[in-house]
Amino acid sequence: MKIVFLGNPRKSHTHRWAYWLSTQGHDVVIIGDAEKDDSLYYGSVRVIRPRWPRIRGFVRFRVLGGEFANNRHKGRLYKPIVAAENPDIVHAHEALAYGPALADLPEYPRVLTPWGPDMEKLADPKTEAAKLVRLAVQSADVITSNAPGMEARWAALSGIAEDRFRLFPWGVNTGFFFRRSDEEQLQVRQALELPPGAPLVLSPRLANPLYRIPAIIAAWKSARAGAAPDSRLRDGLLVILRAGATDESWASIRKESVGDPSIRLVDDYQNANRMAQLYSAASAVVMIPETDLLAMSLLEAMACGALPIVADLPCYRAAVADLASSPSAVGTAIVAREPIAEGLLEAFRRWNDASETTVSSAGARNSRIAVESFAWDRSAQRLIDVYTEAIAKHRSP
Repeated sequence: MKIVFLGNPRKSHTHRWAYWLSTQGHDVVIIGDAEKDDSLYYGSVRVIRPRWPRIRGFVRFRVLGGEFANNRHKGRLYKPIVAAENPDIVHAHEALAYGPALADLPEYPRVLTPWGPDMEKLADPKTEAAKLVRLAVQSADVITSNAPGMEARWAALSGIAEDRFRLFPWGVNTGFFFRRSDEEQLQVRQALELPPGAPLVLSPRLANPLYRIPAIIAAWKSARAGAAPDSRLRDGLLVILRAGATDESWASIRKESVGDPSIRLVDDYQNANRMAQLYSAASAVVMIPETDLLAMSLLEAMACGALPIVADLPCYRAAVADLASSPSAVGTAIVAREPIAEGLLEAFRRWNDASETTVSSAGARNSRIAVESFAWDRSAQRLIDVYTEAIAKHRSP
């Protein structure tokens, strides 16, 4: 099968789809706005980064302009390249970033994989972002993502029938995300100027209101204020990754954390290798989004042996068997119940009170669950089924 991806080849999730498909004998090309990531192996996957002619680019981006100019117009730049490749299927990753380009390719069977924040943009239907995401979703033969049970919500937001969605767990690349050595953990700590032995709580997701970063900061401060001087909370660091936050939201986070030496904000890009090292170095990973998005970061953290502190959401329940168990238990995760201010404060305290043996055994159990139940190659075949279905739908009258 000849497959064209529209997506960022540097993002680990896009890369792993493409690379796995190539190992199964498929001819895969990624067309996107970036070059290869030198830390990733692409094998036979080809990467094409089209560039706008200088004059045309000036007109489209400076004269016509707008925040989403590239999103709106890149399909015209990609179209002749896709025609030359003549694929059996075109698969766009990220509805806002690459979905509009997918809509410009009606002659091919089309699959769209919106990421979590894409669908949430539809909540305000009058914005340009919502219009572009809706265009992308409406253009696809099949829409797929990894949040099983969310079909009804996504259909309601997009106006698309539920039977257009194919939601299934993507799994985690356990050949890449696994507990890294002490030396690698020390390397990433040194690179980020973190103390060698301080317990880390890592917030890896986007620092915008949807991920409730201010609530994490407030609960962390409150929990530390009542903790014993020699406790995990008082010795620990809360590390927050920028990970795509807007300048405005990041400035707000800086304001809320200024003057607190226990909170470190990391603005640097973290490739997949660094993320695996960070997850391994973290004692806990905190993720409390307002609604279901993607479970990828949870699975990656589990595979690396971290103890997740998570909101009680359906997509997380699919990955963590004991998520609905007693709030006081530390199994494979600690649940931050609603109301989130109180639930997260209690979750940080439970993490603090758990013994090193309990946290360590939970991490080992998480790694084992990731390998036994969520290894990437066990779920990847579902993507071939999606492609087959999209081709059949496209050809049907």
